[in-house]
Amino acid sequence: MDTEFLTAKQAAELLQLDQRTLLRLVSEGTIPASRLGDGPRAQWRFSKRLLVDAIEEDMRVQVEV
Repeated sequence: MDTEFLTAKQAAELLQLDQRTLLRLVSEGTIPASRLGDGPRAQWRFSKRLLVDAIEEDMRVQVEV
């Protein structure tokens, strides 16, 4: 299975969010992400499939309410 991984910048663009908002949502556990490295130079990677699945699920829940 080929999984496309995105940088924080790419994920923010995909979700149409500011990068700071994206990273806040990551820290809250709302957005799935993997942290690479430690310290101030650590970087985040996002599975495009998981991001799209999370958004689609959220949209389904909103429609049902």
